[in-house]
Amino acid sequence: MITSVQDLMNDNTIVATIRNRDSDRIRTLAASCKDNGITSPILIADFGSYTNFSTEYENVCKELGLIYVKTETEGRPWSRGQALNFGISRTKTAYITTTDVDMLFDSNPYEWIFQHIREHNVFAVTSYWLPKDGNKSKAKSAGKSACGGFQCIRSSTFSAIGTYDPQIKYWGMEDLDLTQRLKRTGNEVCWLPEEYKMYHRWHPQAEKGSLRPDTARYDTLREYYANANSPVLVTPREYALTKHDRPILNYVRQNNLASARKPVSMEFAHCKFDDCFKALELIDTCKTSSFVHIGLGKRHKPAPLASCAKFFKKAMKPLCVLTGTAVNINVNYNFDYFYASLLPVLLKKGLTDYYITENLEDVYLLWE
Repeated sequence: MITSVQDLMNDNTIVATIRNRDSDRIRTLAASCKDNGITSPILIADFGSYTNFSTEYENVCKELGLIYVKTETEGRPWSRGQALNFGISRTKTAYITTTDVDMLFDSNPYEWIFQHIREHNVFAVTSYWLPKDGNKSKAKSAGKSACGGFQCIRSSTFSAIGTYDPQIKYWGMEDLDLTQRLKRTGNEVCWLPEEYKMYHRWHPQAEKGSLRPDTARYDTLREYYANANSPVLVTPREYALTKHDRPILNYVRQNNLASARKPVSMEFAHCKFDDCFKALELIDTCKTSSFVHIGLGKRHKPAPLASCAKFFKKAMKPLCVLTGTAVNINVNYNFDYFYASLLPVLLKKGLTDYYITENLEDVYLLWE
């Protein structure tokens, strides 16, 4: 029975996910908890980081007294929902708090939550985006639509609606989807007063989101709309993959070949994966070879003045508004075609395992 703030913190696990990011984020998250008197156990769910990162995370967690768990999803699409589900499956507490490793606590929200714990099953704290210099007075509110910085949920409530949607991959909307599903099952999110804040550390953007397939937006919206009609999901609680489940990791590691075994290789020119004849040649190659490499080319076509792109887009903005046009970065859509059209077909036809390099320039396929 929870009779105090300390009881609540003891029966609550803070779950954060990470993949191939600096371990300093783990340290600052843990330090912000300590500075604000938060004593809940912290679990770091590693969603398939490279070995050098994983070793460092494990050592840092051991040093700080945190829980570290890893699933072998290297080379698979990033899914924050799957990563959180994996971490949550390793908890045994009555409450779960989900957050990110680049978030910072600025107060102890559990003091307020304890006072209202009988009234609500789900609590959220407003997040603020810190500028590069870390000045909190200049931080911008992410608003009520961004609830991923802090969500404290009763474990039984989380289980009852079927966890985060594992089909939402790459970035975005898994938190909003969960919030809407909670609302539709009678679990309105209770937002803490504005004096309780979470701060999101500044970090460089990943090529303005181009390191994900363009179709990820459509896939996510399709899931979001479908879940609005059926908010209770029937999803597996377990997302742990071992090295035994990922045979391709015997041959590819950290975006490079890691063994003497050489794949049959096919290369595609910039934005040419929709060449139907060559795509059919690739399908025939997949039928006769058990290990295949697809070279998709640079995600961004090299250009001598690429460093000036941001300035050029800003300068052209008034003209674009007047003419109804837009200036966009020249993205190579080969990966988008592969991910949306060919990969689902291969998976249905018995593909054993696959590996997508982090820069989306190469894909390895394995049949065993």
